[in-house]
Amino acid sequence: MKIPLGATESVRQEFKGRDVLSKPATVGRSVVAMLNAKGGTIWIGLAERDGRATHVEAIERIEEQKALLRNHLLDTIEPRLQEEIDIAIVQHADGALLAVQVNPRQAQRPYAQLKQSGRYFYRRVQDRTRDMTRDELRTDFCSQSDDNDETRAQVGELIQQHSNAETRHGFWCWVRPVPSCGIDLMVPNTRAELERLLRSPEVSGNRSMGWNVTSPYYEFKSNGQKLEASVPTARVIIHNTGDIDCWLALETLRWKEQGDVLYPYALLELPTSLLRVAAAMLRTFADPGIPIAKVVADLALFGLRGWGLRRGSPQSPFFYMRELARYETAHFESPPKVFSSHEFMDAPDSCAFSLVREVYGAFGYTDADLPVEFDALSGRLMIPG
Repeated sequence: MKIPLGATESVRQEFKGRDVLSKPATVGRSVVAMLNAKGGTIWIGLAERDGRATHVEAIERIEEQKALLRNHLLDTIEPRLQEEIDIAIVQHADGALLAVQVNPRQAQRPYAQLKQSGRYFYRRVQDRTRDMTRDELRTDFCSQSDDNDETRAQVGELIQQHSNAETRHGFWCWVRPVPSCGIDLMVPNTRAELERLLRSPEVSGNRSMGWNVTSPYYEFKSNGQKLEASVPTARVIIHNTGDIDCWLALETLRWKEQGDVLYPYALLELPTSLLRVAAAMLRTFADPGIPIAKVVADLALFGLRGWGLRRGSPQSPFFYMRELARYETAHFESPPKVFSSHEFMDAPDSCAFSLVREVYGAFGYTDADLPVEFDALSGRLMIPG
C-alpha cells in the first residue's frame, strides 16, 4: 500500500499525526464522516501541513494501538460495523503507520458516532468533516429499506417539523418514541394525571423555581388526539402517539442582562425539563403492549441571529465580564438524536445535555466551555437553588 507523501487531503483521504491515537473519538468522527460520504482512507501517523502529507510519524506498539482503535470504533459507531472498516499496518523506512480503510454500505446509512449519550451524524465534504444537514439526514433516513425503517421514517418526519416551525421564532424541542406508543387521552384519569404532570414540576423531578416547561398557569384543551397546555409565552403538546413537543418565546431564555443574551441555566434546564417530563410520561402512560425501542429528540432555536452566549457557569467568577459569542445565522437546528429506550428512561438529563452541547458548539465553544452544573458522574443536571 503506497503512502501518499506529498499528496493533499480530499473527500476520500485524510491525514492525522500519531498523537490522535490518544483521542480515538477524533478518529471515530472522521470514520463516520467517510461512512456517510464516499468512503476512503484515514492515515494515522502521517503528519500534514495545510492539508498536505509531509512526513511519517512512527507509531510505537503498533499492534496494540491497532487493536485499541478497532475496539473503540466497533463500540462507538452505529449501526454496528461489520466489514465497513479495515485497519492496515503500513511499513515505511521511518517506521510503521496505520491506514484505516472505510467502505460504507449504502443500506446502513446514516452512520452515527455514539458519545455523551447521543448519536452524532457527520459527513466528509471535499477535504473537511462537518455535521450532516437536516436535508441530508432526511434523505438518508427515509430512503433506506432495512429493519430500522420505522426509526428512519420517524426521524425524517421530525426533521420536517423544523421547516414547519420556522415561521414561529423561539425555543423548540421535540421528543418522539419509536414505535409510537398509545396514550389514551380520552380517559379522564389519564388526562387529569397528564395535566398534573405539566402543572407540577416535582412530579417529573424538576425544580419548582427553575426554568422548566411545567407551569401552574397552563390552560388545557384536548380533542382526544392531543392534549395542549398553553400560556401566552409557552405551549406544550402531548400527542396520543406518545410524542411531546414544546415551544417557548426566545425571550424566556433571557435573565438579568439586557439585550439578546441566552442565560446558561435556562438553556440547560429547559430541554432537560421537557425530557424529564417525557420520560415520566412514557414510563407511566405508554401502552405496555407496545415496547418502546428508541426515543428520538431534537432541539431548535429559531430567530437566533445576533443572540449572544457566554462560556461557563454563571456561578464562576467574572462570568458577566466574559466576552459574548454571537450567533450569526437565522436559526439553530440540532440534528435529531436517537437514544435507546433504556438510556432515555434512566438518564433523560444526559440525553438533554447532548442536545445542549450542540448549541454551545454552534456558538464556537468546546466541551471545556460548558457549564459545570451537569454532573457527568451521576448523569444529572445539578443547578443550585
